[in-house]
Amino acid sequence: MARSKLAKKQKSKVGQAPALSARDWQRWVKYVLEHHTTQMAVLIEFTGLFALRCGEACALKVSDLLLQANPPQLRIRKTKGAGKSPGSIPITPEKVEYIQKLQDEGLVWKRMGKNRHGSWNVMDTYKIPDKGHLFPSKKRKRKEKNKPITYHGVWSAVNKLGKGFAKKYPGNDFEKIRSHSGRATAITSMMGQGVSLPMSMKFARRKPGSMRVHLGYGQLTCMDVYQAVSCASPTQPVGPVTVQGPSPGGFLNGITLKNLVEWHEGNKLTAQEFSRAKQLMLGS
Repeated sequence: MARSKLAKKQKSKVGQAPALSARDWQRWVKYVLEHHTTQMAVLIEFTGLFALRCGEACALKVSDLLLQANPPQLRIRKTKGAGKSPGSIPITPEKVEYIQKLQDEGLVWKRMGKNRHGSWNVMDTYKIPDKGHLFPSKKRKRKEKNKPITYHGVWSAVNKLGKGFAKKYPGNDFEKIRSHSGRATAITSMMGQGVSLPMSMKFARRKPGSMRVHLGYGQLTCMDVYQAVSCASPTQPVGPVTVQGPSPGGFLNGITLKNLVEWHEGNKLTAQEFSRAKQLMLGS
């Protein structure tokens, strides 16, 4: 079997990379920090902060952090193996502050080192370099300078760490976590928070024709839809009377009736949720 066909077959068996809730994503990044390196933890966190593919995160350079631009941006270059959808991603103020802290102070984590002479504390520090790649490889030959960490290195680490994370928090299918889960988590989070479809697609650098694929990344649960519908409800019943609530349709911006039908048929919306969302969309 050709290598490309074998890769597709293996990918179909694994299934789509799972998205995590905000709480579980924080737990996951912390677990990576505790059981791997500070650099790996920051790289994984970047995939979730900016909806990055793993290869895109590995290829990032310090010059791609355009913090002085208006608005501040993260530039994704068209490079070999990581240029699927080049473009710029806006960096919000709290993320700018986080990146500046990584530049000035870095991320420091105390680990226990051990050898035949005994054990001692080792300070593992990741600090954004002055130039070159954002996540340089530590396993490089003498002649190779400024080589980035490889996609396979991250993929291998995530697969191993996911198994340990699943044992720590059993019953959540965390063993299915992959290096692409950061992107899936970011897209699902935007959809759950009511970011319109065109905006979330622009953030994820999706082409207009990729709407079906993009919606597949948004692994919304019934709770996400319930909270969105509750917030967007035009009236809130209180006993025998009703009180005027927030204006409807905020979370429906950019979503068509066809989308709702597909979600309902795909068991992502219950009959009651579909009916309520349809009413809000049609203004009835």
